Amino acid sequence: MFDEIDRKVQEWLGRRIPGVSVSLRAPSEGANLRGVGLYLLDLEVDPPLRTAKRPPLQVRVRYLLTAWDEKEDAAHRLLGALVFAALEEPDWEVETKPVPIELWRAFGVAPRPSVVLRIPLRKNRPETVAPRVREPLILEKISLGDLFGVVLGPADLPLMSARVEIPSLDVAALTNPDGEFVFRGLPVQPGPKELKVLAKGKEMTVGLESPLKSKEPLVIRMNLMEEEHA
Repeated sequence: MFDEIDRKVQEWLGRRIPGVSVSLRAPSEGANLRGVGLYLLDLEVDPPLRTAKRPPLQVRVRYLLTAWDEKEDAAHRLLGALVFAALEEPDWEVETKPVPIELWRAFGVAPRPSVVLRIPLRKNRPETVAPRVREPLILEKISLGDLFGVVLGPADLPLMSARVEIPSLDVAALTNPDGEFVFRGLPVQPGPKELKVLAKGKEMTVGLESPLKSKEPLVIRMNLMEEEHA
């Protein structure tokens, strides 16, 4: 795909500046008296587009666009013409931030007229075809319920910011300043069978028996006392 976008930009340069020499190599002290450099600096990954179909993968290709000529003013005019031409492209961007001097030092050449072009490159992905439904759709009514409770520590003091997890449903909640927690809209059948509670570096598992049918809060007491060593 990258050879395609290289060719696309080279063809664009050829239309804008007919007969100009185009190089994909890093800037160097070449023998050409007049030319344009199109060096691939790096890639930036763009977030997927929001579409009704499967979004394509997309990146931004960053090219260092340079120009040189026997006469500096001619190199300036050459680059200026290309910059204005790039600004006319609807999906292209021209970065206004100066190219770092360290980059030219890495190339081992004196700074020359240049800009950075950001050009999108997209790769379409085939749509995922869902298998045909060969049996009638069966709808089952699922009853939902709430699970609420309180986590207490020594002397039955409420524990704030304790983490309560339901591993089977992959959900979790933190207790409020009163040690209370709540899970809403949980399936009654099959309901959760156990909770996991983590507080102050301690962890405990609590077995549950029909917790969604109870109107009383679930009280969980944690022993946070340090174990005595013999």
